[in-house]
Amino acid sequence: MARSLAPYARRLAAVPPTLLLVALATFALARLAPGGPFVAERGIDPATLAALDRLYGLDRPWPEQFARWLWAALHFDFGPSLTWRDSSVSSLIAAAWPTSFELGAAALALAFLVGAPLGAWAALRRGSSGDAVAMGAAGMLQATPSFALAPLVQLSLGLWLRALPVGGWNGGDLRHLALPALVLAAPQVAA
Repeated sequence: MARSLAPYARRLAAVPPTLLLVALATFALARLAPGGPFVAERGIDPATLAALDRLYGLDRPWPEQFARWLWAALHFDFGPSLTWRDSSVSSLIAAAWPTSFELGAAALALAFLVGAPLGAWAALRRGSSGDAVAMGAAGMLQATPSFALAPLVQLSLGLWLRALPVGGWNGGDLRHLALPALVLAAPQVAA
């Protein structure tokens, strides 16, 4: 029994170093990119820029910046939002979490409820014209990125057929949830 769990234990043990490498690569790429978080501010004088760098720790050595960033991220402290003044990134994530969870759960349920029966149907009719149509449609859905599929679905179901609203969010209203869930579920249905 213990021998059969060994591959899973090795994979599980590889997760923390992999996450650390991904975090380091992400941090390094962000630091190597030209500019900075305050470069977009027009007319900012060098003294103010230096004060902002000192306030946010951007004047410190990279290893120290990474260690501080990683420690804060492990404690879910992502700092202040540079876009939404007087808000922290963590509070913005917390405010959006319920909506994201609702949308993700709806897309997952739709993908399972539609994809599994269609896959079983195609498997039972292997080699038939229905199977060929299902596999062709699945290939097209998997190849179409969500950012291209979303406007097509909005145009067809929202604007032309007027079956569903194309914008807005009314929590708990399935009509507003249907289009984004459909777009998110499409590649999983195809898979």
